[in-house]
Amino acid sequence: MRAFFNVLGIIAATLLSFVLIAVLITAPIWQGFSGLLKPDVLEKTITSIDLAEVVAESSDLQQALIDEGIAPEAIESLLSSNTFDEVVALLSKDALQVTKGQFSTTALTADELQDIFNRNKAEIVSLARQFAPETNILTDDQLGRLLETSLPTLAPTLISEIDKTLLDLQTDLEEEGAAKALQLAAGPIVIAVMLGTAFVLAVLIFLCRLRNGEGLIWLGVDSILAALPVLLLGIGMKSSMAMSVGTAMLPQQELMAVLLPVLSAIGTTILIGGAVLLALGIVLIAGFVLLRDRRLKKQRAAATPSMGEIA
Repeated sequence: MRAFFNVLGIIAATLLSFVLIAVLITAPIWQGFSGLLKPDVLEKTITSIDLAEVVAESSDLQQALIDEGIAPEAIESLLSSNTFDEVVALLSKDALQVTKGQFSTTALTADELQDIFNRNKAEIVSLARQFAPETNILTDDQLGRLLETSLPTLAPTLISEIDKTLLDLQTDLEEEGAAKALQLAAGPIVIAVMLGTAFVLAVLIFLCRLRNGEGLIWLGVDSILAALPVLLLGIGMKSSMAMSVGTAMLPQQELMAVLLPVLSAIGTTILIGGAVLLALGIVLIAGFVLLRDRRLKKQRAAATPSMGEIA
């Protein structure tokens, strides 16, 4: 009878292990993709995108700028400027609020614009000369004062246009049901369900192989088996393989300039998840070995006769 229950436990633990491994693989991958919607990650991802490269790689966009009388060099200077980075960092927070359906007004307030101008005045003056060569008749001080006096007038119009654009986008997302889906993806509910499911499965596997603590080594092996594909995926998304696959799927190089930083951010989170799974597997197996050694020592001590028994 004991042998029958032992075989039954092995079969049950094996089936449960397949499900557990699948959940353990899915959890860090989900966390990697949904993590893009977190404010700090979203901001870092957006600012890591080299928009100057996007423009440089897009011949159609360059031609459109030329047709508008804007030199490509001026656009490249703007996109690589600190001023642009600061503005994008604020707008990325707006974008996150839009995905949550919580946007009301942009974080790029008149005061923020003034602060950005004060911190980057020399850079902004240089950019203004590239976009409007006719300003070369003014000195840097004169142009700086002109821009500073114009800012209070231009700021409300700029803020109003940003608000209108993002509110329209938020409305479109809500009408299509995308906002709720994005909120669900960004929230902790899905990952909490996955972790809860993994915990229940782990407990059941441990109970199925409770004899001599064998459940620990089963869980350790499951964790390591789950970690391997997760680590491979994370490494692949951060390596040249992503470039090769992306180039094959997206011949437009300007899209690759946007995609690669996103893949890198996702790959980092997935790699961390894989490393945690690998470490957990090693700890569980080490725990099983330590318990087994301790049990064997006790058995040997109990089997060794004492001096009184020998006498």
